[in-house]
Amino acid sequence: MFKLKFRVMFFICLLAATNFILFASDVMEIRGIILDNKSNPIPYIFVSVDNTDIKVISDIDGNFVVRVPINTKFPMQLTFTSVNYVSQTITVTKSNRKKVQKIKLVAKEGYLEFERKRLEELEKRIEKLRLAREELLNEIEKDSFIYDTCAETGEIRILRDSVKVRLAEHIAKEHIDERMATMGMGSIPTKIDATAHFTTMDGVDGAALEGGVPKTTLDATMMIAPSIGIQPPNQPDAAAGLLTAGELNDFTKWKLWEDIASTELNQHINTWKIYPQERYVAQLTNPSGNAIVNAKVTLRDNQGNNIWQTWTDNTGKAELWANILTDSALNTGKPYYIEFEYEKQIERIEAAPFYVRINTAEMNVKCNEVNAVDIDFIVDATGSMGDEIRYLQEELYDVIKKLESNNPHIDLRTGSIFYRDFGDDYIIRKSEFDKDIHKTIDFIKEQSAAGGGDYPEAVDIALYESIENRDWRQNTLAKIIFLVLDAPPHSLDSCIKQMQRQVRIAAMKGIRIVPLVCSGADKNTEYLMRAIALATNGTYVFLTDESGIGDPHIKPTTDKYEVEKLNHILLRVITQFSTPPNCSNDWANFDTTITSFDKFISKPYKENPEENTERIDDISNLLKVYPIPCDGILSVETLYHISHLYVSDITGKVLQNFELEDAKSFTVDLTGYSNGVYFVNAFYQGRWYSVKFLLNR
Repeated sequence: MFKLKFRVMFFICLLAATNFILFASDVMEIRGIILDNKSNPIPYIFVSVDNTDIKVISDIDGNFVVRVPINTKFPMQLTFTSVNYVSQTITVTKSNRKKVQKIKLVAKEGYLEFERKRLEELEKRIEKLRLAREELLNEIEKDSFIYDTCAETGEIRILRDSVKVRLAEHIAKEHIDERMATMGMGSIPTKIDATAHFTTMDGVDGAALEGGVPKTTLDATMMIAPSIGIQPPNQPDAAAGLLTAGELNDFTKWKLWEDIASTELNQHINTWKIYPQERYVAQLTNPSGNAIVNAKVTLRDNQGNNIWQTWTDNTGKAELWANILTDSALNTGKPYYIEFEYEKQIERIEAAPFYVRINTAEMNVKCNEVNAVDIDFIVDATGSMGDEIRYLQEELYDVIKKLESNNPHIDLRTGSIFYRDFGDDYIIRKSEFDKDIHKTIDFIKEQSAAGGGDYPEAVDIALYESIENRDWRQNTLAKIIFLVLDAPPHSLDSCIKQMQRQVRIAAMKGIRIVPLVCSGADKNTEYLMRAIALATNGTYVFLTDESGIGDPHIKPTTDKYEVEKLNHILLRVITQFSTPPNCSNDWANFDTTITSFDKFISKPYKENPEENTERIDDISNLLKVYPIPCDGILSVETLYHISHLYVSDITGKVLQNFELEDAKSFTVDLTGYSNGVYFVNAFYQGRWYSVKFLLNR
């Protein structure tokens, strides 16, 4: 009897274990490999399951694993997409789902030619490196007998510069070998044993360096090996608060942007086919004058086509564009109208371009007290960023920590994506959105710069991953992408179309893109980044030379800009974009004092003080603005001849401008604008003066 019971118990346990193994997992896997027409694996191809949100990307060997629910119905469709290959869809059936799927993709027209040119460029660069290396070897041969005799001990020591040359030669060889390896070539022999023991004048054992470069390394090492992240000489240790930068918000200098975009930067419009010029601004409030945040706003033509779509920002405004994508077939059918949609209400008004007026509308809804903020930090991690990436890492995670501590009112999530280029060991690495900011900080700290090779990088892929694949929350106060880079995307038609698509989708999701441009960028990159910032209601930030860190930085095409600490600019921009509307209309603590965070007040023209004039300390002797707070009609009295006068909002956008001939009194109608902080900016004797006031309707 006991044996029978034991057997029954054993059978039951075995059955339970079998069932556990069979049903413990609620997903099944579909595996495959993606190949080109020569059966070479293709990495970084996006694989999606049709009619689902399931997406994966193939690894460096072209392999992919798609995990779907165990109850998925067959047949199902898998679609393979890439900017460089023709999309393909396959059908997976119940009978073949366990087989390894083999997918062959065909390269898009122009891609193979691009790859050929890229390899030719690499060959040219390698040849330059070879010549540089030969020159270094000659220097070493000439320099090998240079020595210094210590007067006290008689010890013979190699001069430091000789050691520098040896180290530079060693680095050059490593760099050439790395580049040759990417082309399937072997390494080149070296005549010098770079690990041989030698002693510098400051007593450093050369063998102990193990390929590292001391801070005394000569500048030539940076020229020879720019993509392996070697730190230039005389650079401070990485820490927050060292990098200097400028902010160029083209919304604050709109007329100037129109001028330079049609002249000095015009040649780049045809490259990227993104041209923010035909601007329409919409403002939505409720009857109490509160800004309505997160209302869908659409610019439509007279046939009802969606010309541009976005969402109102934290001030209740929306930036809309016609003909922004210069090759778009939809940009026809004037006149336009603007459609507001919020809480199942729809309001339509005739659209007027920005140079005529701001398009204002009102909805009888409550002020929405939303406080969610999503921020994604996208960083170029190719080798050319090596001169600045450690400093940027320090700045970014310092900003993230300060953002959380200084803004307890916001529900913050952060994430990060680091990207490189096709052919590198990875294209993207990412840390998902999380309320635990330390996960983002730890991820950023772990990254380093390497790879690249040619100038353009996989910017479009990184934006695609962020804009289309992130779980951005819909009901937010702000969605921001900081795009940190020093090079543009590839100028292939497919990449350009991808960039256009990402800009449009970012606007449709209400994501504001803030480029942060680093050393090495050119005017082509500058134009594209400024255009993207405008299209998505963002702003343009750029590093400057004043910090002494990194390689030279390009100066933007503009009249003037202020140099500040990058740390301060980033915090200010986030504060601008995430300051919530005051739904209670409680302004008892409003202070008219202009603080450091009001530096974004608009100054469209460069100051050029007239001779024999001094700044007026008490602005009331020049300009009177009343009442403060203002309930909709603002009175302005100019006591002297002021040539230009502007009204701007808290984000720096110019809302109205006046060209004045004589000293006069006049009124400004602000009844369509949302409650909040505004500025009157006056230009007198070549100087700017500003008055901060409150609109509380």
